[in-house]
Amino acid sequence: MKLLNCLKPVMLGLVVAWLAAGCATTRTKPEVAPAAAVAESAITAAEMAAVLEPWPYDMPQAETVPEPEPKMSSNEGAGKSGIETAIQSTDFTGRNLTPGDALHIAAAKNPNFAEYAAAREAALAEVMAATAWKNPSLEAGVGRGKTRGTPSTSGFEYSLGLIQPIEWPGKRGVRKEAAEAGVKVAELDEALFRSTLRADVLRAYWTAVYCDDDHLLGRSLAEIAVKECRLMEALRAGGEVPDAGMLPFRREASRLEQERVKLAGELDMALLLFNKLCGMTVPRVSPWFQFDALDMAVPGVHDKTAARELAQRKHPAILKLEAERRRAELVVKQSELAKKPDFTPGLEASRGVDVTSWGARLGMELPFWNRNKAGIAAAKAELRRVEAQLAVKRQEVEAGVTMAVLALESAREQLPNARSGADIADLAFEAAQKAFDGGETNQSAVLAARRELGFAARILWRSTLEVVLARIQLEQAIGYGEMK
Repeated sequence: MKLLNCLKPVMLGLVVAWLAAGCATTRTKPEVAPAAAVAESAITAAEMAAVLEPWPYDMPQAETVPEPEPKMSSNEGAGKSGIETAIQSTDFTGRNLTPGDALHIAAAKNPNFAEYAAAREAALAEVMAATAWKNPSLEAGVGRGKTRGTPSTSGFEYSLGLIQPIEWPGKRGVRKEAAEAGVKVAELDEALFRSTLRADVLRAYWTAVYCDDDHLLGRSLAEIAVKECRLMEALRAGGEVPDAGMLPFRREASRLEQERVKLAGELDMALLLFNKLCGMTVPRVSPWFQFDALDMAVPGVHDKTAARELAQRKHPAILKLEAERRRAELVVKQSELAKKPDFTPGLEASRGVDVTSWGARLGMELPFWNRNKAGIAAAKAELRRVEAQLAVKRQEVEAGVTMAVLALESAREQLPNARSGADIADLAFEAAQKAFDGGETNQSAVLAARRELGFAARILWRSTLEVVLARIQLEQAIGYGEMK
């Protein structure tokens, strides 16, 4: 009973310390949220509209093919758009995909987002670990003692101690800030991926549009070459064309047929790449595109200086390195605090053969030999490395935006020539057709004019694609990653 009474203060101290540590950990436990759309500092559509002209699909479009009625219960899918229903059912029958739809599908189905969500949850777990208190330790001892007096008595002796490690003031707070900076790094890493994915999806979409149009035109050119060969065969049979005169037509027909097969393969690859970026949820159906490349307006740049400034201010790669620099600065501070000694206060109680006692104790490390110089040096070196990377990245972003602007302007300047060539070829074909109808020329001249029109159209489509790809590259260079 005496031992129990003397140990009551120690037991009470143990309960209080355990509750304090548990409550502190619970209070600072962050909630693991679902995948965030983008980091708070992401570039918005309004900011992009201030520096770049809008895409055609950013504006209201004409009505497309009606969407089929979804097969679902009365409550299922309530309030969902047609594209959301199509994403869930993977049934895109009866609708065309806009570039915005493609971005929506990729944001919902690309499997890489699961990896970034896991990285963010791991970073949040580090915050939990950083804010947790150290566990107390309980020490107990038992032995047998003997008094020195006469007569001598002997008996069992008991002891109990409670020790609660306490860090130097500020250590826990800095560790928490460093862990929270790690969460920001994870969020910005996902934002950077979104910017890259957005550009890749749009590139794949418009490349598929181009390949689809180019494949159709290549097939048309191959058919024209076959007709020319048949016409020349008829003329050769009538003795109007020598055998040697057939070789160029046969060679051209063979070349265009090989090119048609090649274009069909390129279309399959373009569709496969697009489908891969969309999580393999889009069926192999062609064409299912909303726009024709020839009908694309050519968006330009409102303000080059503002575009570069926006990239320097909000490009996710720069913001990520700034967050890493902040974390490295906190790690330096954390390393400098590590040389400060921690305290080990405790409560003790004991019962001897002839005495019962209780009291308090205080221990601390004496940093004589190890003052964490190596850890501080390593942390400062890491900070210098991150600062150097940030300086390099700023230059890369500046150069990337400048080069993308130049590429877009160059592509826009070349486009009128391609359009002019297509217009001239169209006029030449109309003139040849009119002359043939009036009996002034033969069918061979009409087929030749039609073939030249096809070649001019291919040049125009390719020039249009170059403009579109240059615009996408400029958006990526600025760091735009919105996928709504």
